[in-house]
Amino acid sequence: MKRVVNVVISVVWCLTIFPAFVGAAADETVALSREEAGDTNADAKDDTKQELYELKKEVADLREEVDELKKDKADEKKTGELDVFWKDGLKIKSTDGAFDISLGLLVQNDWVFIDEDSETKKRIGDQEDGVEFRRIRFDSLGTIYERYEYKAMVEVAGGDAKLHDMCVAVRQIPVIGHVQVGHFKEPFGLDYMIPCKYDTFMEKSLPSVLAPGRNVGAQVGDCYVEDRITWALGVFRETDDYGRGTREGGMNATGRLTCLPLYGEEGRRLVHLGMGASYRDPDSVSYSQRPECHLVDKYVKTSVSDVDREFLVGPETAAVLGPLSLQSELFAARCDVSDKGNADFWGWYAQAGYFLTGENKAYNKKSAFFVRTKPKKNFLDEDGIGAWEVAARYAYLDLSDEEVKSGGEMQDVTLGLNWHLNPNIVVSWNYIRAHLEDIGDTDIFAMRLQVEF
Repeated sequence: MKRVVNVVISVVWCLTIFPAFVGAAADETVALSREEAGDTNADAKDDTKQELYELKKEVADLREEVDELKKDKADEKKTGELDVFWKDGLKIKSTDGAFDISLGLLVQNDWVFIDEDSETKKRIGDQEDGVEFRRIRFDSLGTIYERYEYKAMVEVAGGDAKLHDMCVAVRQIPVIGHVQVGHFKEPFGLDYMIPCKYDTFMEKSLPSVLAPGRNVGAQVGDCYVEDRITWALGVFRETDDYGRGTREGGMNATGRLTCLPLYGEEGRRLVHLGMGASYRDPDSVSYSQRPECHLVDKYVKTSVSDVDREFLVGPETAAVLGPLSLQSELFAARCDVSDKGNADFWGWYAQAGYFLTGENKAYNKKSAFFVRTKPKKNFLDEDGIGAWEVAARYAYLDLSDEEVKSGGEMQDVTLGLNWHLNPNIVVSWNYIRAHLEDIGDTDIFAMRLQVEF
């Protein structure tokens, strides 16, 4: 019986007490597992935070290195790289803008047909038809260290090489403005100051022969009121075509003042007014001029010796009204002759031009003269026909005076047609009717092909 009781007690314990004990043990095990898992998760979170911090630090370091490399590359590019490109000519420019160089070439090929009357032929000689390369010119100009400029130009004409512009300039000097030194044009007149490659007609006007020309000297000048007022004043020494002058004395002072009382629509409407003046110290003065065609002989000539001093004045005016342009100047020279009084020479011209295709004369405000024409559409680009301009000019020159042995008066009427195929190629046709006073007339038909950049 006792044995049976023990068996029953054992069974009851197994069914009640042991499961409770096992459950408690299991709960304790689960709790311990959860506690261990929590500790593990906390450790994992701490490790992740540390890894993220280290990654962020590495990214920041990498970004700093990249920024440093970019800066080094930019500095290297600023100081070491040059851009070579085409913009109406070959340009070389540093990426930081400190250096800007242009290389240029001008070629003008002329064809001329001449018909003179018998009286003119007796006086001047037989003028023959012909062809020539009027000019072949090489030039380079540019900016160095932003404020320093240079210009070098050599021209081959008539089989001879001539020194044209060879000068350096410093810009934006406080108070003074700009300073230029070398061999260049004295600042006088509008027609003469316009570069020949931008002229409306194939040759300069008759009275422009009275302009001073190119000499060696130093010049100061500046621009005001948004470049609508310009002035230039220089001291020059008379030199030859190679910049050489050996005569004692011979110093000249020349200046030019211009203004734009009207300027609008980016230059499509403007009025230009100007005045040039020059005081000169020559021993003698001589002038000679041909009709407005280079292949024709000189028709009027004069010379004066024993000159104490010479004065030149030249008022100038021009206007642009859309496709219409107007331009006129007067040139006057007075020579003080020792013990003989004065010898006076003068001339004037007036001209008009009109763009049939709607363009307008382009004007450079800082230089105060007309520059390159750019067609709205180049020839053959999108069915473009280029820019077409018609023009007419009357010019008069009087080189006669009581104090001179020779001289003469001449008048020219010139009609022109210009075809700008693009900004760099121009074909021109000129008809010139030249009248030599008291002698006779000459009819000239000229054609030019010009390529320049």
